[in-house]
Amino acid sequence: MRYAWLVLLLVGCGAQPVVEGSGRVACQAFRPITYSMFKDTPETVEQIRGHNAAYKSLCQ
Repeated sequence: MRYAWLVLLLVGCGAQPVVEGSGRVACQAFRPITYSMFKDTPETVEQIRGHNAAYKSLCQ
């Protein structure tokens, strides 16, 4: 749960995606990451979920 505050911060930034200017370029290179619940550590899964939440908040 170390990264939960980051997800909450990003989700709380607004309802509209940030896709203007440099954000548009970032969203083209930034993609969700898949993980394995059986092969990845809980810490890795948590970090990937935080990454994916940031992508969803900013780019979708």
